[in-house]
Amino acid sequence: MFRRVRRERERKEAYRRRGEPSVWSVVGTMGMVGWGVVLPPVLGGFLGRYLDGRWGTRPHLTGLFLVVGLALGCWNTWRMVNRERSE
Repeated sequence: MFRRVRRERERKEAYRRRGEPSVWSVVGTMGMVGWGVVLPPVLGGFLGRYLDGRWGTRPHLTGLFLVVGLALGCWNTWRMVNRERSE
């Protein structure tokens, strides 16, 4: 029992010394990347749909805002991942 606990603690300390991220850190980063890519196009789609309904330009603004939201989400996520990688 004590050997297993000691081995587990030594393994975790070795990860910290090498600077390797923990499993939960990687899962958290993947979640942030997912939300960062998905949320801007969804919000852009809602905004475009609202403006299309208001101005009668259906479906042009919805498509435009979806593409702009996707581009902004990917760009922002790329910046975030590069910032995390450099730290």
